[in-house]
Amino acid sequence: MKFAKELEQTLADDEIPEEWVEAAIQYKALKKCIGRVVKELNYVGLERNTLKLLLENIEINEKDTTASNPIVAKYVLKKSKIHNEIVPSLKIVVDYNEELTDDYINESITMLKKKLENIVVGTTSDSENNEEFLSIDQQLNSTHLGDHDDASTIKSFESDKTDKSKDRAERETALSPRTTIEQIPGFPKKYTITIKLRSDAKFFHMLNEELLVLDQLRNKEEERLIKDIQIVSNTMNELSTKESLKKGDMYKWRELFRMFIDSEIYFKTNNTEVKTFQNSSDSVEKRLEQFKENVNKTKILTTFKNKKSLNTFQEFLYINERLLRVLKFQSINSKALTKILKKFDKQTSLNVKMKVPNLITPDHIFMNGSSISKTICSIIQTNILTVIPQLDDYLCPICADIAYKPIRLSCNHVFCVRCMVKHMQANHDECPLCKKSKAVEEADSSNIDVDLALKMVKFFPKETKAKLKERQKERYNEFANTDSKCIIT
Repeated sequence: MKFAKELEQTLADDEIPEEWVEAAIQYKALKKCIGRVVKELNYVGLERNTLKLLLENIEINEKDTTASNPIVAKYVLKKSKIHNEIVPSLKIVVDYNEELTDDYINESITMLKKKLENIVVGTTSDSENNEEFLSIDQQLNSTHLGDHDDASTIKSFESDKTDKSKDRAERETALSPRTTIEQIPGFPKKYTITIKLRSDAKFFHMLNEELLVLDQLRNKEEERLIKDIQIVSNTMNELSTKESLKKGDMYKWRELFRMFIDSEIYFKTNNTEVKTFQNSSDSVEKRLEQFKENVNKTKILTTFKNKKSLNTFQEFLYINERLLRVLKFQSINSKALTKILKKFDKQTSLNVKMKVPNLITPDHIFMNGSSISKTICSIIQTNILTVIPQLDDYLCPICADIAYKPIRLSCNHVFCVRCMVKHMQANHDECPLCKKSKAVEEADSSNIDVDLALKMVKFFPKETKAKLKERQKERYNEFANTDSKCIIT
């Protein structure tokens, strides 16, 4: 399938909003613009194979792997300081042999300059004029209208002649590049011809304008997603104060969020290198669908005690589906950019597909695929997922159980009080994690993190109750197996 058709079908999806379709990269229009670039290059005698020879080292002899032709041309892309648009120019170096006389060089440069000036003003060769005049004369001589031959007939042909000349001049003006010829300082017989095409400048201007529209769309969608996340966050905080959440919905929410985190929908972690990698839009779609299937299999949604919990989860899913659509839209437009630059190179040999992305990416946030994913995922993590905390974030590193009655050492590491007592009884006074000296020995009742303890009781009532029961059982066993009246508290 040709990409133009693929792009058209993607944008025809019912889930793609109309304003997105209008903002998408106009692939077909850019293709037509490339056609005009090719015409303009051909007009000045720089067709694709000629440019390839001027811009690259070509192996003329298949047996000889060493390219023999010198690179005498360079396609330069610069960014304007005002609008950050790409300003293209083609520079060709003409190096005359030193044995040639100055008169010959001057004559050659004069002829070349005159030719380029003729192109700029849109003049044509005498042979082209003669052919056109001959065609008109033949029409006049072959026209016999009997008694109706009069001056009006001649006038109509003269009018046609004028219109054709005018059309030809307009076409040639549109194809006429701007050129300058400069002597290279220090090299009296070396010159640089700078050709600024009209059509490629229009191509990059059009591309920049379309990317600006996509930037605006991206910002608008990010603001909308952040607003939706805040609404869900407010509802989640409201639900966390409800008695129904404490009685069971909270554990259902925790399980849903655990499944969401484990699905690694947007970013995949490499456990061996502890690095994260952004998933492609196709991978995001598959992982999101798998997450929804897993949720349905558990039938958690049917057991919510508070109906508002179900509606809030649906809103949470909608945020993720909306973000997925943005990523898919981003992906197809990024592909369109790659394809159109590849086509530009294929038809002109100007080699822009590697240069342009490096120039435009810093200015156009829409093309930075990871940006919106990182932003939205970070906000989801901060504003939604942490409302119902995961047990893994509240475990004691020693017993791997909830850090009931948490002790925060001076090094800021947290352990349950019982593990710290045992640690001291084993004659260890350093932090078990960072080995800070006397961190345990210096700890007292003031090191108990009261706020964290209250949070554990609120969000992990079953775990704290089980830990307390286990602690009491352990205390009983210690009391039964020792003659000492002193027991661990």
